[in-house]
Amino acid sequence: MWIRGNLFIPDARKFWIRPSVRFLRKYLKQHHIDVIISTGPPHSTHLIAMRLKEITNIPWLADFRDPWTDIDYYKEMKISAFADRKHKRLELKTITRCDAMVVVTQEMMTNYEKIGGKNIHLITNGFDPVDMAVGAAIPDEKFSISHI
Repeated sequence: MWIRGNLFIPDARKFWIRPSVRFLRKYLKQHHIDVIISTGPPHSTHLIAMRLKEITNIPWLADFRDPWTDIDYYKEMKISAFADRKHKRLELKTITRCDAMVVVTQEMMTNYEKIGGKNIHLITNGFDPVDMAVGAAIPDEKFSISHI
């Protein structure tokens, strides 16, 4: 956990940032794209999108399925003061440079607003009961799969 939190910033997929930006920069020159959408974790996807926005000025939506530094196991990673500053600086750059954000909980929305997030939209995890079949599900006697 220490190596993950202190050496692989923002995450273990950090090594795909540069090659992805190079590839997507070429792609975006050849194809018209209306908006860039990044979703994380892994938060390295946001850094790819941020760089592409800087290069192209295409609007960018950052989707956070989990918080970055406010996630429950962050403190357990024994992150050094240097790494903590770097994580928080990258997180702040992400939430202030994106054109819009999507988060999955009201708490995330409130916390990101407190540290400078703007244009934040809440789309919670779950389902719309109207889209589900009416009637009670009958579980199999041996094996059932449920979405709860």
